[in-house]
Amino acid sequence: MGLSPAWDGSWEANEYKMTVRTLGVIYITVLGLFALAGPGHAQERGYLGPLPCAGECHQEIFDTWKTSKHAKAFQNLAPGAREKEKKEAGLKPATDYTMDKTCMPCHVTGWNDGGYSMEKPDPYLQGVGCESCHGAAGGWNEIHKKKDLANRPRTMKQKGQIEPFKGRTVCVPCHEDDTNPYKFRTPPGKIDWTELKHADTYHILK
Repeated sequence: MGLSPAWDGSWEANEYKMTVRTLGVIYITVLGLFALAGPGHAQERGYLGPLPCAGECHQEIFDTWKTSKHAKAFQNLAPGAREKEKKEAGLKPATDYTMDKTCMPCHVTGWNDGGYSMEKPDPYLQGVGCESCHGAAGGWNEIHKKKDLANRPRTMKQKGQIEPFKGRTVCVPCHEDDTNPYKFRTPPGKIDWTELKHADTYHILK
């Protein structure tokens, strides 16, 4: 059995192919590999993708996220996708940007951080996923489930968990970066990204 089910390019079409049993196998296998990995491979094993989060506790959040622009960020790099928006930004609509490394930091999860890579393209890390804002879950997901654990928030933070709208925001590096062809929509210093309302464009707030 492979680590991922067959993928046909959209979350909507593939969601119901993932059975609870398969999800459990993937989750246990990935965590086992992460635990067995040596220090040199710990970061490589750190990204789990959104399915463990959805299958255990956050299905409603996953359902709203999968239809968002963030979830489709990688698909939007394909030729012919979002032609009007690409023309507006001075991009060529017919060009395939899915192999353009300058686009990857803001269109996949974990680029240059042990997540998505050209060498091992994982479809479940395509797009801006949970871990793009909350940090690689391999280190803190098990702790996250232990609701009664003493010092749980601090321990999760030490293991790489991020609360994106508390203090340092994760939005600025993509939305206001000089390499962002759409930066004219979000000029530096004009938007307070720490405001919780911005999460509404990503998933529902709880």
